[in-house]
Amino acid sequence: MTQNDDIEDPYIEQAPPDWPLCDSWITNTRGGIMIHNNTFYEVQRVPNTLSDRLMGEDDFGILPPTTAPGFLIIGDKVEELTSVQVRAKKREVVEKGEVVENADGNLVHSQGLEDTRLAIESEEFKSLPIVKVDPATHHVKLPRSLREVKNLITVRAVPYLIQLVGRTEEGRVVTLRYGQDLTSWNMGPFVDGAKVQLPQEWKYQWVVDIVLALQNLHKLGILHGDLTTNNV
Repeated sequence: MTQNDDIEDPYIEQAPPDWPLCDSWITNTRGGIMIHNNTFYEVQRVPNTLSDRLMGEDDFGILPPTTAPGFLIIGDKVEELTSVQVRAKKREVVEKGEVVENADGNLVHSQGLEDTRLAIESEEFKSLPIVKVDPATHHVKLPRSLREVKNLITVRAVPYLIQLVGRTEEGRVVTLRYGQDLTSWNMGPFVDGAKVQLPQEWKYQWVVDIVLALQNLHKLGILHGDLTTNNV
C-alpha cells in the first residue's frame, strides 16, 4: 500500500455498499473496463487477441489470475497496474461522467444505477423463477431497466430472439447462451494464425435471421434501439 492509498477520493460518488454491480463490461470506443474479483481491468480491444476474447466471449475464466490491483490489456499484452494507477484510471472514467464508483469500488453506469435498482425491485422481476446457473448454457447479466425485463418476458418463445430463463438470487437476469457475438465472428476465426473465410451462405443467413428477429419485435410493438454486432 502506498502513502496515498487511504486518502479519500473527492471525485468518487458513493452508492449503496451492497449494490452488486461488477463482472459487467462498461464499454467504450476502444474496448471496455470492468472490476472482477476486486481487480480492475482496462481492455483495449484488438481483433483475434486475448483482449478480443475477453470482450467477445464473456468468459471471466480467461482473465489473468493475479494479486495485483489492476491490469491493462492491449491485444495480447498484459500489464499489471499499481493501486495508484488504478485510482487514476477510475478517476479518469468517473470524471467523464459516464460512471460512478460505489462503496465496494465497483464502477457502475451513473444513469443506469437507479433504472437497474427499479428493475430488480419490480414485481415483474420478482415473479421470475430463481434458477441454478449453468455457465455452459446460461448468460447472466444485470437488467438495465424495467422495460428490458418486460420485453424479455414478452418475447418468450418467440423465434430468433434471446430467451429468458429466470433470475438469480443476486438480482441478475438469466438467459440462454448463444455463443460468440457477430463482432467476434466477423473478426475470426483463426486457425494456425490464418483467418478462416466463412461461407458466404452463413453471412446471408445471419442477415435473414436478424431481419426476422426485428420483424418479430416490431409485431410486438418493441423497437430494439441499440442493434450492433456486439449484441447479435
